[in-house]
Amino acid sequence: MKLWGVTMLDLSERRRKIRERVTLIDTDGLFDYEVLEALLTYCRSVENPKKLSVDLIRHFRNIDSIAYASLAELAKISGLDQDSALFLYYVSIAAKHAVIEREQRYHVTSPEKAAAIIAPYYNNLETEVAIGLYLSDDLHFIALKPMGEGTTTSTDVDYYGLLSQAVNLSCRTLILSHNHPFGTASASPEDTLATHQLLQTCRDLGIVLLDHIIVCKDEYCSLAQAGFFDKETEAIRKTYLLNNKEGQ
Repeated sequence: MKLWGVTMLDLSERRRKIRERVTLIDTDGLFDYEVLEALLTYCRSVENPKKLSVDLIRHFRNIDSIAYASLAELAKISGLDQDSALFLYYVSIAAKHAVIEREQRYHVTSPEKAAAIIAPYYNNLETEVAIGLYLSDDLHFIALKPMGEGTTTSTDVDYYGLLSQAVNLSCRTLILSHNHPFGTASASPEDTLATHQLLQTCRDLGIVLLDHIIVCKDEYCSLAQAGFFDKETEAIRKTYLLNNKEGQ
């Protein structure tokens, strides 16, 4: 039997190939219609996922509009029965919830949220490791980079690398972090001295050192929250600390 110029055997092979393509390659390289086609291969009533995916793109213009289409709008598309329309609708709801959750998780608006991103990196480590957390001007996550490893009681921070990464990422806000594997979540005199020196260098480069967070097991210490940066006047720092107070 032929449908849209191809046999049912051809369609079965096409389903296999599109699933294989989605599994094996970087999904950023997929066209919008291929993403839809991969989803529609799981709808048994859809006889030709490729044709229907192309029709959907033609009707809605892009995959983003499909994701925000109502169930009634999807049901109007020829070839998309009620169950298949429901399937696409539920997938779009799940995707939107995931985007919202990711946005909330990676919007680093307080020391608590910064610590939540950083802390898992230190699980089971027995040496001190320094990390740079790079943020956008509106405090969204850009990158997390290791910046030095030491012993059980000290670490050598690669300050040049820390600041070079900020320049390379066009990042003007960063958080320094390190762990105390066997100590307490509190700043040592060496920690505060190093933070003060880094703060001066960041200021000279036009970079905001937003915080220095020390992690120990399930606890953390935020030097910003502890008042170390109280003389600094950047509005972004005040917002960062205010949000943490409101969340407590």
